[in-house]
Amino acid sequence: MTVIYGIIIAISGLLSSFFGGIPGVFSIIIGSFLFKTGQDAKNVSKAARDSRDHIIYRANFLFKHYGYILLMTGILFIVALFIFSYFLIYSTT
Repeated sequence: MTVIYGIIIAISGLLSSFFGGIPGVFSIIIGSFLFKTGQDAKNVSKAARDSRDHIIYRANFLFKHYGYILLMTGILFIVALFIFSYFLIYSTT
């Protein structure tokens, strides 16, 4: 669902300007990592009957993809905070 939303936002953003599609691209990337995280969670639950090392191996992929989601969300939050602060400071002067 996040990927579909990202595609719609990217297309509508590209109609206004080149930089308008950037939020859509980030939504597509985050959606793909979210999908990979779900697949890895499914693999971990299927591997519950296997050896402990196999479960840990599968869980490493799960946390790696989830870490990428958190990293990208944090970066986007910081960028949005800087942009908001910039416009707040320079719109009052």
